Amino acid sequence: MMGGKMTERHQRIAERQRQRRKQLRRVDFYAAPETVAVLDSLRAPRVDGTASAILNTIVKEWAATSGIFSAIRTRAGEG
Repeated sequence: MMGGKMTERHQRIAERQRQRRKQLRRVDFYAAPETVAVLDSLRAPRVDGTASAILNTIVKEWAATSGIFSAIRTRAGEG
């Protein structure tokens, strides 16, 4: 920022961030040491190596194997 004013580029970035936050739900939590170890072991410098991507994969796989997805679809009238 120059002189306390946002540049046009920064304004566009800030607007995109506001839109993203409107659409995506953010979950903030304190991870147990074991969870941190799992995340750290799976992290990689690629899109699917972020903490968010790893957690999304873990939750989706767990939900699929536990039957939770079926229950959600049934409640939503899809199953």
